Amino acid sequence: NEPASPIMASPARARLAIQEKYPNFFSPFKLSLSGEQPVRHDKLNSKQRRKSPMFRILAALAVLIVALLHAGFLYLEMVLWTQESGRAVTGYTPDFAAETAVLAANQGLYNGFLAAGLLWGLIAGKRDVRIFFLLCVVIAGLYGAWSAASTTILAVQAAPGALALLLTLFSGRR
Repeated sequence: NEPASPIMASPARARLAIQEKYPNFFSPFKLSLSGEQPVRHDKLNSKQRRKSPMFRILAALAVLIVALLHAGFLYLEMVLWTQESGRAVTGYTPDFAAETAVLAANQGLYNGFLAAGLLWGLIAGKRDVRIFFLLCVVIAGLYGAWSAASTTILAVQAAPGALALLLTLFSGRR
């Protein structure tokens, strides 16, 4: 009482029947247990090879560093702004620091939102969230550097954000 077709008998028999007729049908694929689409190893390009776990770890570390930088900016602008240690970092006089304290606190709050968004993207594993907040960091850094005519903002905010963004973009779809 054998079925008319080996495909109807069992998945193993079906695979054998297909392999007999088409010998290379299954061989170039790596099947994933995580539900991802099969990957043809003979079709990998250099971009796909960069998407290794180590590359993803580097991207995550870069995002974490940017988030910690923005948490530090929050602390500087909201807590230390008028204190001597904060003025030592900024180089502002006590009078100027007192006059701009409310504006600095507002900037600090926005930096806190950036840090929170980046951490959310890391913890939740949401690549699109990380990309969005990194774009915000880079744009804010570029605008800050332009409007304040400061290369320090470019180096401390925009450059790390851009590096983390590039690493995230090239690290794959996770």
